[in-house]
Amino acid sequence: MKLFFRCFILIVLIAAVKTGYCAEPITIGYVNRIPYFYMDQGGKFTGVMAKPVTAAFKKAGIPYKLRELPAKRILIYLKNRRPNFCSMGWYKNPEREKFATYSLPVYRNKSRIAVTRHDNDLIISNKTLAEVFKIPGIKLLKKDGYSYGKFIDQQIAMHEPETIITTMENDQMLKLVFCSKSIYFFLSEEEADALIPMAGYNPSDFKYIHFSDVPVGLIRYVLFSKQVDPAIVEKINLAIKEIVPSL
Repeated sequence: MKLFFRCFILIVLIAAVKTGYCAEPITIGYVNRIPYFYMDQGGKFTGVMAKPVTAAFKKAGIPYKLRELPAKRILIYLKNRRPNFCSMGWYKNPEREKFATYSLPVYRNKSRIAVTRHDNDLIISNKTLAEVFKIPGIKLLKKDGYSYGKFIDQQIAMHEPETIITTMENDQMLKLVFCSKSIYFFLSEEEADALIPMAGYNPSDFKYIHFSDVPVGLIRYVLFSKQVDPAIVEKINLAIKEIVPSL
């Protein structure tokens, strides 16, 4: 009887490996960012990216748990190949492709803009990034280790604008911008639309800066630790194909 039981357990384990079943749930690390992924007032996890990502996990039959983390720690976990770990909402760039596995596209942003205080008359719309970066007396507020998409990242590296590096989240960065008319920072237009009222400000407190050369509609992905079984990633990608319209 004991031999039969042991054989049964072995068969179940082999089947689990073959089907890609993960006994431990995948931890989905996220930074609380409206409107992409956040806990609403009722304690429900939601957002324009949260919905398709969690739906894909459920459709693929992959158990998961959510964990809010700072962006910098998420990147450390991915670089260190943390087992059973992934994170949603990231842009693709060559550096991250070295240490993480990308999912299929999950969401396409609206335009990437800069936000500054309403009375910052030094910056106006429809300039190139290079032109704005050369303006004296203003500073780019940039999150440490964060990517703003390949084009903007390259432009920052090339033109080296005067920059303040911070580990603050976007709501805190917005507060800093409100306190100084010489500072600006990048985010997507839909995020600015949601963030400003949620942070307790009026839209008239700020102005949006559109750029003539910034590509429209950057795509966001789920990043998986290299320790996550490729079969699990493939299952989730198949589910994304069925859930997310072609981007």
